[in-house]
Amino acid sequence: MKLKIVSGTLSLVDERAPDDVIFSGMPSLCYTLKGDRIQTGEKPLFTPYISRKDTLTHEGQDVWRARDTGASVRVFERGEDIVFSLGCPKDDIGEWGLELPFNFMGKKQGGGWRNQFLFNSPYLSSDRKIQYCYLTKPNGKHLLVLFESGADGWVLEYSPYAYGHFLLGLKCLQRFDRAYKQEDGGAPSPLVISLIPVNSFEDALRAVSDRLHIPVLLPEKCGGRIGERVRLKVYGECDALETGGKILPFTKEFTIKMQGLFPLVPSYRGKRGADAVLYGYKDEISLWKASMDTVSAKDLRRTDGNLCEHQCWATAMLQYSSFFGVNEGYEQKLRKILSVITAEGEGSIPRLTVEKTEEGYGVFRSDRIQEGFFGVSLLWNAYRCFGDGLYREYAVGLLDSLLRQYQRADGRIERVHAATGKKEDYSTVCCLMIPIVDMSLELRGKDDLRAARYARAASALAEYLYRRGFCFPTENEVSSLTESEVEEGSISCTALSLLYYCAKIGREEKYLRRAKNILDLHDQWVMHTPIAPQFFSTVRWWETIWEGDKDGPALCCGHAWTIWRAEADYWYGVLTDDIAYLRRAENGFLSNFAKIGTDGRSYACWQADLISGGGETVRSEDIDFRIVYGFPLHTDSGLSRYPWMRFAEILRSGKDERFFPEGGRKEQTDRHSSSRQTNDIARIAIK
Repeated sequence: MKLKIVSGTLSLVDERAPDDVIFSGMPSLCYTLKGDRIQTGEKPLFTPYISRKDTLTHEGQDVWRARDTGASVRVFERGEDIVFSLGCPKDDIGEWGLELPFNFMGKKQGGGWRNQFLFNSPYLSSDRKIQYCYLTKPNGKHLLVLFESGADGWVLEYSPYAYGHFLLGLKCLQRFDRAYKQEDGGAPSPLVISLIPVNSFEDALRAVSDRLHIPVLLPEKCGGRIGERVRLKVYGECDALETGGKILPFTKEFTIKMQGLFPLVPSYRGKRGADAVLYGYKDEISLWKASMDTVSAKDLRRTDGNLCEHQCWATAMLQYSSFFGVNEGYEQKLRKILSVITAEGEGSIPRLTVEKTEEGYGVFRSDRIQEGFFGVSLLWNAYRCFGDGLYREYAVGLLDSLLRQYQRADGRIERVHAATGKKEDYSTVCCLMIPIVDMSLELRGKDDLRAARYARAASALAEYLYRRGFCFPTENEVSSLTESEVEEGSISCTALSLLYYCAKIGREEKYLRRAKNILDLHDQWVMHTPIAPQFFSTVRWWETIWEGDKDGPALCCGHAWTIWRAEADYWYGVLTDDIAYLRRAENGFLSNFAKIGTDGRSYACWQADLISGGGETVRSEDIDFRIVYGFPLHTDSGLSRYPWMRFAEILRSGKDERFFPEGGRKEQTDRHSSSRQTNDIARIAIK
C-alpha cells in the first residue's frame, strides 16, 4: 500500500487508511532573511523565534511555486513514497525549509487520537549525516520521514498553549538560521525528503537501508555491563563494524568493553551506515553508588525543591543505605532534608514540609497530590533506614490523611479545586498505587488494621482503573484549541497500577488482560531510536520547560518517568513468565542509566531536538541560540534518581528465583564485601 497525492493539491492519502488525515493544513515554506535579527525582540512562549512563511500554489504537474520567494518545490510519487524536493532560490535567505503540518495527536477535527501521529523516534547518526523521524499512530499506520539529502535538520513546532503539551508541525530545514551557525557554508544542495508508509520500526529501518543504500544497525539492547555480549541485527549488507577507532569484521554479537556512551558503526565496502550508540558500565550497584555520591546541592538549588520529583535522590539514597549501610556523608544529607520535611512552624517550606494539624497531615501549601504520596515513600524509607519512630508516624499519618481526603467511594483519587470546584482525576498521576500497596505490605503483622485498610484502598483503586477502561486523564489543563490529551504517563501508570496490584496484593486475570491491552496501546509512545538514552524511552517533551536547561519544550529522552513503563514491563514479565517483557524492562532502565556519566553525575534528559522549544521566555534575548542535541548543559540530582527508587524495590520485592536468588536479600554494611553478590542480584533482577 502506498501514499498518493490528491490531484492538484498537497493533500496526501494513505491507501492503508484512506480516511486518515496526514496533513492538518497546507504545507508551506519557512524561512528567515539574513538581515532578520531573530535574537532580539518579543516572541511567543515555547518557540525560540518566529520564521517567515511562504505559501505554495500549484504551477502544474508536480511543481509548486512559492509566492514570496519564487522558489519551486517538486512533490511527486515514487513507488510507495511521496518525495519533496526543494532548492534555495536567493542569496539573502537565512533559514530555509519545508513546514509540514502533520496531523499530530490532539488537533481538532483530526479523526480522533487513535488516527493521529505521535513524534516517536527521531534519529541522527554520530557523524550527523543520516537523519530520519519515525511517526507512529495507535492504529498502526505509521510513517517515516527520511532526509535523503541536503538537510541541516528538523525543528518541531510546539504549541504556545497548555504548557507545550501539543505539537503543531514539523519543519524540515535545508538550512538553519545563521544564529545557529557561525559560517554560511556556501550554497546548500537541494533538500530532498521522502514520506514512507511503514507498519513497524523494523520496516522503517529497512526503508532507510533501501533508500540510502547503507547498512542500518539495531542492537537487541543499547548497553550493558562491560564484558556483556549484545546481539546485533543489521538491515542491508554489512561487512564491518567500527568502534573506538578500530574496524572489526561484522559479527552478530558485540562485547561491551568501555564505560560511557560510544558509537558502533556498520559499514559495507567502506561506506558508512547508520550507527547505534551504546552505553557501557561496570555493574548496577557501582553505578547506583556513583549516582548517590554525586548528588549535588547546586543541582537541587536549580529546582523548586518539591517533595515529589526533586527529592527522589533522598528516597534512592535511603534505599541504598538500607541495603549496604549508611555512611556519614549520606546520613548528613539525609538528616538535613528530613529535618525540613518534618519541620514545624516557621521552619516549614511550601511543597516540601509535611505539616501536622488538627485535621491530619498534609504537604505545606501544596495542591499536587503526588507530592504527598511521594512523601509517604520517602518517610517510610527513612524509618526503615534509621529506625526513628517519628518518620513512621509521619508516613502513616500522611497516607491516612491523603486517602481520607482524596479517595472517593468508587476508588478513584480525585482533587477538587477549592476556588472553582473543578474535579480532577489523579488516580494515575505518578502511579499513586505504589505507596498504597507498599504500605499495606510493610504494616502486615505490625499494624494489621491499617494494613487491611490500605489493601482495601488499593483494591478499590485497581477496580476503578479497570472500570475506567481506555480513558487516560492527566493533570494538565487542556486548551480549548485541542482535543483532550492522551498523555503517555497516564497510560503507562494505569498499566503499572494494575500489574503492581496483581504482583503484590492479589492476582486478577482480568487486570492482567487489561494491562496487556494498555501496554500494547502504549507501545506507540515507546521510542526505538538505537541511541542508548532514547532506546525504549517513552515520548515526553514538555518536561524540559522545567528540567534540564529549562529551554524546552524539547524531547526529553531517557526521562525518569520512562520507568513507569519499564516497571510495568517487568511485572508483566514476572506475572506471565514472558521473557520478552523482561528484556523490554531492561531496555527501559538502560535508557535512564545511560544518562549517568563516567563520573557518576546524571542528567535529567537527553534532547533529540537540534533546536529546543524556547521555554517560558517571551523575549528572544533570553534564548541561547545553540544546537542543543545531546545532554543539557546542567546536571540533575533530583528526578534523575527516580530509576534507583524503583530498581531498589524490584530487588527488595523479588520473589521469583530468576529475579532474586535465595539468600540474596541479606542486608550488607560493607559495600566492598557485598559487591559480587549484590551485582548478581541486580543483573538477575533486571534480566
